[in-house]
Amino acid sequence: NVSAIEKLNVKSYVWFANYGVYGSYQCQSAEILSIHENKWNARLRVMKPGATKLACFDTDINITTNKSGERNVLEYKLSPERPVQRRQLIYLNKDASCYILRDLQNQTAEGQCQCQLLMTNFTSGMDIPLDCKNNYTTNCGKIIVPIFRHYCIHEEDDPQSCPVPAFPQC
Repeated sequence: NVSAIEKLNVKSYVWFANYGVYGSYQCQSAEILSIHENKWNARLRVMKPGATKLACFDTDINITTNKSGERNVLEYKLSPERPVQRRQLIYLNKDASCYILRDLQNQTAEGQCQCQLLMTNFTSGMDIPLDCKNNYTTNCGKIIVPIFRHYCIHEEDDPQSCPVPAFPQC
């Protein structure tokens, strides 16, 4: 259930995924800015290839339920030109410091569902918890494309795409 992520009120970083090209889109993160029932307003950030600052995209994330009624499906755009993505929270560790999202529409070249392992900014300098690693391997396969770098936490926003500082609402 995504309620534990809502309560954190922190930035989450994509640590790695099972798709993409090594070194292409780094420093991917998401920060919930506001929550209105089953909709979050969030700021997504990414370091695009060749860029020196983080590009931002503010988007609405609609929270829906899966077939068994769990509130764990996130629907959102990654950029204005991209279609809506549907990702399901498939694992959240006990302290909500690490979680896994599985894409409900896209597969890897190997036929696996695309997955991302995310960690919060409070834990991003630490090792990935073993339970998270194991769940990722079990549910997403053995392909690991690194996305996070330790310098990501200190990268500046590009003022062209991030004109106003993001301030999460408490």
